[in-house]
Amino acid sequence: MGALFDNSEEDDLVYSDVYFESGICLLTRKDDKSSSYSKLSQFKKAKVASLGGTFFDSAIEQIKGVKHEDARDSYAQLIADLKAKKLDAFVAESKIAEQIVKQNSDLAIVSFAPKQGFQSGKGVVIGSDDEELMEKVNRFIKKQKAEVRSENMQKASAVVPSFVPEETNEK
Repeated sequence: MGALFDNSEEDDLVYSDVYFESGICLLTRKDDKSSSYSKLSQFKKAKVASLGGTFFDSAIEQIKGVKHEDARDSYAQLIADLKAKKLDAFVAESKIAEQIVKQNSDLAIVSFAPKQGFQSGKGVVIGSDDEELMEKVNRFIKKQKAEVRSENMQKASAVVPSFVPEETNEK
């Protein structure tokens, strides 16, 4: 599995070129003005959370001025808190977000303009000084066509069962 790029100065790791964009998005209430936002910066001062134990929590830090709420234990809790207006939005991977919206018609996925959303490229963690391995990995990534990589990731995500509980569509 790849690693989400961190870009922090404390990060001593070296990453390969990006091999997959994971499609991180925000979910909001459909009736809220934030559902039509097109830039992360528009979520300044918004209360945003994510699922605990995932890299999504660190993605929230990409929103300048956001009120970074405590991570929740489940998507059911995130959905309930969003509907109860304890949150303004929460972070999810786009495929998961699509499943959530199918089961919760009062929620919406925020679509960001190009280069206005999350930086979510995934690369291979190489280590700090193995240039030879880095070159080999990057050559392999470049050989793979982007559409083939994307297709393979879509196939892989299709076999992962939906873990969004049905009871989340209660109002």
